[in-house]
Amino acid sequence: MMKFVRLGALLSVLLAAILMSGCMEMKEHLTLNDDLSGNVVVKIKLLGMMAGAIQQAPPPSEAEVEEAKKNCPEGVRLTKFGFEDADGTKLIVFAFDFDHVEKLRKLDMTALKPADKREPGEEPRFMFENLKVTKNEDGSYTYERAGTADEFKPETPGGEGGDGMDEGGEEDPMAAQMKAMLEGMMKDLKVEFRVTFPSVPTDSNADATEGNDARWTLDWPKIQEIEKSGKTPDPQKAKFTVAG
Repeated sequence: MMKFVRLGALLSVLLAAILMSGCMEMKEHLTLNDDLSGNVVVKIKLLGMMAGAIQQAPPPSEAEVEEAKKNCPEGVRLTKFGFEDADGTKLIVFAFDFDHVEKLRKLDMTALKPADKREPGEEPRFMFENLKVTKNEDGSYTYERAGTADEFKPETPGGEGGDGMDEGGEEDPMAAQMKAMLEGMMKDLKVEFRVTFPSVPTDSNADATEGNDARWTLDWPKIQEIEKSGKTPDPQKAKFTVAG
């Protein structure tokens, strides 16, 4: 299931959303400057009963936010964590500034939680570990980010291979029921990855481009298509130039 940092009471609500990751819409906006510094903003809108639950959740305390800031890697700064109102809807928002985009790869989201909120043996969660920007021979740069679909793939119920069959090759009724429940929860999942480059991107496989912006989207039908193909999807990719 998708994993996000959980700070105090606010993100205890997110935990339930994680277990039902289809109950959310998420927008991530990464902005790159000419020197490859920039910022990233993530906004999460919870749906269904989770939307009601988030209305009652208090924001993280000042002490929790300050501790999270101290646990950011060198060159990365937490600039916002809390709520934002959008036309009467409460969004969960967190944002970071960075000196260089590659430093985001060292951002362990679990380390942002207060020490007393971490689970024993909890594994690091590097949200941007598959993001890389490389310089080409002609002086341009290539942006790539792999594995984004994997963040939202639910664990498939059923026997080995997740095909809903038991060890004898018969259909598992419990697995079929769980699968139907899962599909009901995931049907409203919508995710958008937006990157604003220092120049108009070229050689891009984005779903949409406008000016310096490129957007990649995910939803439940697209994730199902990826699962059925059995293939690893191509990483997000675009080429861009910088001034100077």
